[in-house]
Amino acid sequence: MSNIVSELPPQQHHTLALTDHHYLDARGMPKRHQTHRHIRALAPIVSIPYRFNTPELSVEGLEGCRAGKVYEAAPGIYTVDLELDEPLDTGEEATLEHLTLFHYQKRPEPVFNRAVGARAVDLDIHVVFDGSYPPINVWQSNWSGYQPGSAIIAEQLIIPKSLPADLENGLGVHLSRPGLQDAVIGFRWEWPD
Repeated sequence: MSNIVSELPPQQHHTLALTDHHYLDARGMPKRHQTHRHIRALAPIVSIPYRFNTPELSVEGLEGCRAGKVYEAAPGIYTVDLELDEPLDTGEEATLEHLTLFHYQKRPEPVFNRAVGARAVDLDIHVVFDGSYPPINVWQSNWSGYQPGSAIIAEQLIIPKSLPADLENGLGVHLSRPGLQDAVIGFRWEWPD
């Protein structure tokens, strides 16, 4: 994984399970991203960092946390501190849910990925496309790092599945990796225009 992650302060928690739902609108713009995570404290903590690779967003705590302001933690890596509703002592666990709202002025690179460090995480990623503007190709990919422009080191073409229960959207892709470590994994896609 990228050297940039090693430049960041070590996390004081272990994410045991992480589920992401990333939604795109009819123009191919990310509109919202909902994250559900189960954590264990490695030391007494009152907050955890939520890291991403764009400043063009805001975050709202939905369950178990409140979100702070976006700041740049390292070049190209941005963070919001999620303040826990209840402090955790070493070994205690909590479930958090937060919503990311995007404020892009132009359509970003057609990618959604997650960086996972040395501690094993049960990871689920769902990317949901608006049925009126489907991608022409989607790949499940692994990258060499988390910063924009990191090289793709492996990928596989996949077919989005119809989501008949979701009338607003319509097509989705999903990956599930129990016990994932030291990886940047997710999806990239190609738009018709």
